[in-house]
Amino acid sequence: MIAGEITTSAALDYAAIARRTAREIGYDSGDAGFDASAVGVIIALDKQSPDIARGVDAAREARGGRSGDPYDLAGAGDQGMVFGYAASETPELMPMPITLAHALARRLAEVRASGAVPGLRPDPKTQVTVAYDAARRPVRVEKVLISAHHADGVQDKLPGALWSESSPPCCPATCTTPRRCAGSSTSTRRAGSWSAGRWAPPA
Repeated sequence: MIAGEITTSAALDYAAIARRTAREIGYDSGDAGFDASAVGVIIALDKQSPDIARGVDAAREARGGRSGDPYDLAGAGDQGMVFGYAASETPELMPMPITLAHALARRLAEVRASGAVPGLRPDPKTQVTVAYDAARRPVRVEKVLISAHHADGVQDKLPGALWSESSPPCCPATCTTPRRCAGSSTSTRRAGSWSAGRWAPPA
C-alpha cells in the first residue's frame, strides 16, 4: 500500500514504481515471499491539506518577508520531528556500528544479486557490535550478526559462505583486533527459512 498526502504536479505510475523497487530488492518470484510482477498495489494518495501547506511550504522567515535564503523558501513540505546527531567517527558522520551494519547489508544485497551465495534471499538483517575506548573512539569489532532469508536446504553452508563473501570487506582494518574476527559460527538457529549466525573474535 502507498498512502499519504502529497503535493506534486507530476504524473506517476505509482504501482509500476513499487513493483520495480520490489523486483530490484529481489522479490521476483513466489519463492522469495512474493512476486513483484503479480503482487497487488493499493494506492491511497490524496492532496496535501492546504492548512498544513500554508504553514510549511516556506519557512516562517520567508513567509514574513525577512529572508530570501533558498532553504527558507523551500520550507519543510510537511510537519515532523527529527531526532539524531552527527558523529565524527566515520566519513558518513554516523556512529561506527550502524555504518558497518549498513555496509554489510549493502554487501549482502550485492552477493545475493551476483549469485555468489546460492539460495540467499532478499531482506537480510545485520547488526555489528563495536567496542570503544575510554576516549569514546571505536577500536574493534566485537560481534557481527547476520539473519538471512534463504532457500530450504542451504542453512548448513550459509554461515561460512556469508562470512567469507560479505563480512571481511565490511570490517575495516582500523577497527579490528590483531586477532581479527574469527569466521566460525558460535550460534545458529533456524525458524522456517531464516538462519542467524553470530561471529566474535576468538578468546
